Amino acid sequence: HLSGPIQIKFVPPVRDISRIEITHPSDLTGDDVLMRTPQFYVFAVNKNAILDSFSSYTSGDLNLTTGEVTNLNYGANFFNIFYFALGLVNPRLKPPLFTFPGVYGSNYRVVPLSSEVAETARRVARAGAPDHAIVEVDSPAGYPCRHCLQWARPGERVVLFPYASIPADRPYAEIGPIFVHAEACAAYAATDEYPENFRSHRVLRAYNSGYAMIDAVIVSDEQPEAVIDRLLQNPETAFLQARSVTRGCYTFRIERA
Repeated sequence: HLSGPIQIKFVPPVRDISRIEITHPSDLTGDDVLMRTPQFYVFAVNKNAILDSFSSYTSGDLNLTTGEVTNLNYGANFFNIFYFALGLVNPRLKPPLFTFPGVYGSNYRVVPLSSEVAETARRVARAGAPDHAIVEVDSPAGYPCRHCLQWARPGERVVLFPYASIPADRPYAEIGPIFVHAEACAAYAATDEYPENFRSHRVLRAYNSGYAMIDAVIVSDEQPEAVIDRLLQNPETAFLQARSVTRGCYTFRIERA
């Protein structure tokens, strides 16, 4: 049980969507409890509290028409006497930031190329359109399918075609070549997990709601989750794009969960 004041700041709305920022001016305090173990160990856990984080803040998007809150990222620090005592005997202990969604759920979702776009590309290629080429794969890591987010294997066929990942009426609009399997494949399903095949040689671009690029970070240590988290901390970030770091080709989109 937690109690205490919560302060909500509303940013002037854009198209009925208001950005909200949540803080806890006097912290949230919890009831005292006893922590027990099967070996008859009992420890009093007192002074439970939720404190605002110094490195991030809680935010979300409020739809003023429906009342729905989306893109909620809740970040805070958790404190009690047990953690304090544990820190005294282990000075190097650094308590992690409590976040929601947390370690059992990501705060983003991966958006592969839609099945409709992939199937249309296959159909147009079979019809012989000159800008939709059917290519036989000759290397194990050169032809990434944007639909299943797997590398096409040597001997398989892929469709190479132009794709506009940003609308044509925007300053950052661009059309670039991408691959999909020439035969039907299952769309990438683990959308709350970053695709293992693309942990390296990627750059993550951040765009705002007007499709303007506002940041870009190269994933250099094969830990894209940390880069995603940092880019999504910016309230202006509407979505991300993962692209090849060498050729700049679009790979997939990342949205807030």
